[in-house]
Amino acid sequence: MRCARRSRRRVRYPRAMHTLLRLTPLLGVGCLALYDPCELDEGNLLGDSEFEALTCWFDGTDDGVWPFGGLDDSESSPGSGSPVFRAENVAQSETYAVQILQGGDRTSTRRAPLDLEPGDDVAITFLAKADPPRSIIVQLADDSTSSLFETQPIGGEWASYTVNGTIIGGDMDFVFLDIQLGGDPGVVYLDDVVLEVIE
Repeated sequence: MRCARRSRRRVRYPRAMHTLLRLTPLLGVGCLALYDPCELDEGNLLGDSEFEALTCWFDGTDDGVWPFGGLDDSESSPGSGSPVFRAENVAQSETYAVQILQGGDRTSTRRAPLDLEPGDDVAITFLAKADPPRSIIVQLADDSTSSLFETQPIGGEWASYTVNGTIIGGDMDFVFLDIQLGGDPGVVYLDDVVLEVIE
């Protein structure tokens, strides 16, 4: 069964839908995009880009535990303020060992596909800081095709970063955004992550 694509317009759902979304896999419902509580701003293909609930994001295991990170109310970004996403890497030496993802990854039964097509030129912008400063990886890919794989240095103060790429193909139902935060020990903060198609 193929689910309908998620709209690019902003959609608001009641908070109760967040609970329903978490329970839906247990109920055996296939098209979970129909119950997607993520709010999309005009032009932004990501939900919960301001990190209000983490409902739209997953950590690669999709078990909802978030062993390395979560929402931080004590930190405020120069964009949407508080909360922000905070990831602490204690001992993982590989960047992919600490990651935050969104999209139609095969390990996730709860997320809708990103509304992307082959040939789309895209820009990913986000606010970030790191302690100590480090490099992270920003990737757009499916299981076999990487359309964007960018190493981005992150400084010790909040700043805006942008990476660009072109969707070169792959299975559009399973393309996901992957931000890899592992590597050296330290803390990375993220906020206001936007994925947009450049017309």
